[in-house]
Amino acid sequence: MAILLCHYIHNVLSSYCGEVVMKSYGYEISDAIIVAGLTAMKGQFTALNVEGALCRAGCPDAAIPSRVADKLLQRERKAGRVKFENGKWSAIA
Repeated sequence: MAILLCHYIHNVLSSYCGEVVMKSYGYEISDAIIVAGLTAMKGQFTALNVEGALCRAGCPDAAIPSRVADKLLQRERKAGRVKFENGKWSAIA
C-alpha cells in the first residue's frame, strides 16, 4: 500500500511542468511539505486535515498554511483527483 501511495505522489509531482515549488505570501513551499499535504488527501478529509499535515511538515506560519492547503485542494480538484461533496473532500479513485 505504501509503495502505491509513493508511486501516486511521484506521478502527481512529475505531472507538473518545471519545478514543483509553490509560493505563498513570498515563501517557497518545499516538495516535502507539498507531499505531506497530498498524503493527507485520502478517503474523506477536511481542509483542516490538510492544513494540519502541512503544519506538521514545517509549513511556515507566515505562509499561512490554510492558504497553502486551499491552493493544493483547488489544484487537485481541477486535476480531477479530489471532489467536494456534503461538506467533505474525498479522493477520487
